[in-house]
Amino acid sequence: MNKVHRLNDVQWYIREIKKILVNGHVLPKNVNKYYNRDVQYINDYLCNLGISLNNFSNVRGDSVFENFIIAEYSDLKQIIKNVTYNKNDTIPQKILKIYNKFSAKNINNLIVDKMGVKVCPYCNENYILNRGSKRTSVQLDHFYNKSQNPLFAICLYNLIPVCAACNHIKHTNQLNISPFDEDIDRESLKISYNFINSSYLEDKNSVEVIFKPEGNSGKQIYDDIKRLNIHESYKFHNDYLQEILKKRIIYTNSQIIELYDSFPRLFKNKEELIRIAFGNYIELDDLNKRPLSKLTRDILKELEIDIKI
Repeated sequence: MNKVHRLNDVQWYIREIKKILVNGHVLPKNVNKYYNRDVQYINDYLCNLGISLNNFSNVRGDSVFENFIIAEYSDLKQIIKNVTYNKNDTIPQKILKIYNKFSAKNINNLIVDKMGVKVCPYCNENYILNRGSKRTSVQLDHFYNKSQNPLFAICLYNLIPVCAACNHIKHTNQLNISPFDEDIDRESLKISYNFINSSYLEDKNSVEVIFKPEGNSGKQIYDDIKRLNIHESYKFHNDYLQEILKKRIIYTNSQIIELYDSFPRLFKNKEELIRIAFGNYIELDDLNKRPLSKLTRDILKELEIDIKI
């Protein structure tokens, strides 16, 4: 359950929603007129539910509706707790129809590009890269599922770019932790290993990947991992784990320092050397760049590799 960072720029998202609302069949001079008309209907509905600009930590849109669709995850979390509405109302269903046009309008790809996420944040196993402007291996999971919460169907921070496996297994189930939740200590869930017997250097089946949750956050994350059956798929990564254990014998902390000093122009920093030696990213901000980076980071820390830059 890796963290996905908020975007500095969200105006592009408002512009994409605006295009869908006016449906592309309006003369340029009339775009704002039709957009403002539709937004006013939605604003009135949101205001009647008690949603106002006071609900948003950052006011960056020109209306309640615009601020609603770009609201921080923490704001969405509070709003969804306090708001009651009929999911079959006209406005929630209108918003759901907007989402149903995302794929055709290429918004899925835009979201992945803007967020810079290359690997599913739920499992950290599968790439979710775009394959050209019209092809992608990503799916958008609604953290608060769109069937029960259609009003939130196009809220940017309710949309999680994930792999098909995680999206299929999650389906309409509710998870504990969103990748956009900044109040969670993700280090409280550690990926570790267990020796089944002493032949682990010769036999990959002699070592296994295990999860170690600590505290409330760790338990919530581990509960989500089990809900998505991620703990089952990680059993198949014992070969990758074995490689890390073997490389650890070769690359001691002193050996890493010696290599770094011997090739001053080859590596930008020590993190890059460790990434090349162990084949993966290890910094927290880089865990969404390559599969199994969380596993690599946690195992290296347990093996006492000095991963500090």
